[in-house]
Amino acid sequence: EELFTATKGSSWSNQAYWLDSEVSICTWAGVICDANARVIELQLGNVDMRGTLPASIGDLEHLRVINFSSNSISGTIPPTIGKLKNLAELYLSINHFRGSVPVEISALTELRSIHLGTNLFADWEIPMTWKQLTNLKYIYLNSCGLIGTIPDIFGSLTELSTLSLYNNRLEGTVPSLADTNITMLELNLNKLSGSLPSLPNKTLKYLILSNNTFTGGLENMYNLTSVKLISLASNNLH
Repeated sequence: EELFTATKGSSWSNQAYWLDSEVSICTWAGVICDANARVIELQLGNVDMRGTLPASIGDLEHLRVINFSSNSISGTIPPTIGKLKNLAELYLSINHFRGSVPVEISALTELRSIHLGTNLFADWEIPMTWKQLTNLKYIYLNSCGLIGTIPDIFGSLTELSTLSLYNNRLEGTVPSLADTNITMLELNLNKLSGSLPSLPNKTLKYLILSNNTFTGGLENMYNLTSVKLISLASNNLH
């Protein structure tokens, strides 16, 4: 109910049954429940949500999926999101979120997929504490105000398949990714420097490092046995 009010539910493109006391909450548009009528998913992508997210989102303790992508939500992500210990998928990309990304996300140890790209966050850095999110498989943080360096945490994330950090203001060198199982790495359109990173030779399929300031040679490219696409344009390589 607070979610509906705070995100201007009366103007959503699909608000079927919301706030209708005659029917179960599990029939409301975008609400998915388990067999015990507990809310486990909120599938409200691209429904013209506006306003802000209420702190009470953290009270839906059984939530596994939040999909609010492709809306016009502003304000900050409430820190209470860290209470959602069962959350596995978080889709908040393509909105107008501002402020900082809450450190409380580090508590979401079941998280498999995090999509925060294309938002208006203030300058923020990927926290070292994310290395405890060992179930992460997909990280999409493109175009979302990232600064600083890329932390050396990805060797701990053995499930990680996609790391997308393009179009930010990341700088410095890239830590070794040789011990990861990444299949797609997107670091283009940043200010990254130094030599090309060590990469996972057997798993990497898509490598996009263009529009940075990498220097040196291509030695780390020679053993990529599964690669299908490499983009290194607009660097200082030889």
